[in-house]
Amino acid sequence: LLDLCILAIDSLEFQYRILAAAALCHFTSIEVVKKASGLEWDIISECVDWMVPFVSVVKSTSPVKLKTFKKIPMEDRHNIQTHTNYLAMLDEVNYVNTFRKGGQLSPVCNGGIMTPPKSTEKPPGKH
Repeated sequence: LLDLCILAIDSLEFQYRILAAAALCHFTSIEVVKKASGLEWDIISECVDWMVPFVSVVKSTSPVKLKTFKKIPMEDRHNIQTHTNYLAMLDEVNYVNTFRKGGQLSPVCNGGIMTPPKSTEKPPGKH
C-alpha cells in the first residue's frame, strides 16, 4: 500500500510517519495505530481518507506470489524482492479518484450552441 501511495505526488503533502500510520489504520484498529505511532486520529484522518482509493485498488489486485528458489532457505525468503505493476495500479487509483471527486471533469454538452448571455441577463457588477 505504501509503495503505491508514495508514487502519487499528493503523498508529499503528508509526513512519512502519517502515511505509515494511515496505512496501518486500513488494516488494524485506531487503538493499535495510536500505540504504535503515538499519533491521534485527528492528525492522521485526512491521510486515511486520502488513502481510500489506494486501499481499494490494492485490495482488488491479486497478491504477489513469492517465488521459491531451491538454494534459498525458507528463513531467508523475506529477502526476495517482489515486483508488481504499480504504474498500472496508480492509473487505476487516478481513474477511481475522478469519480470520487465529483465525477466528470468537463461540462456536460447539452447539444446546443454555446453563446454568452445577453448584457441584460448578466449579474450586476460583472460587466
